[in-house]
Amino acid sequence: MISFFEKLIKNQKNKKNSYYMNYKVIRNILK
Repeated sequence: MISFFEKLIKNQKNKKNSYYMNYKVIRNILK
């Protein structure tokens, strides 16, 4: 899971965008 999020962050040009996307992904997983 950690590597998955790391890839998401690296693929995002905007750091704020990547954090927001990761937040959304985590929220969906925890639902």
